[in-house]
Amino acid sequence: MQKEHFSAYVFEDIAAEMLRNDEKLKSEFEGKKSEDTEFAENARAQLNWIYKRSPHYEEGYKRYPIARVE
Repeated sequence: MQKEHFSAYVFEDIAAEMLRNDEKLKSEFEGKKSEDTEFAENARAQLNWIYKRSPHYEEGYKRYPIARVE
């Protein structure tokens, strides 16, 4: 279960700064927008895309611990 997420009104500024400071991220983002018209028209999806590539995203989300008991 995902415990953390973002508030759009707070994360918009962070996302804009991330795009300004990371040319590779900006290039990937612009490519995604040009390839996917639905994505290009959906501000929430765009913020979510950037959030998943931010240091704020939970790395352990959807990972199950696996162990061997002998």
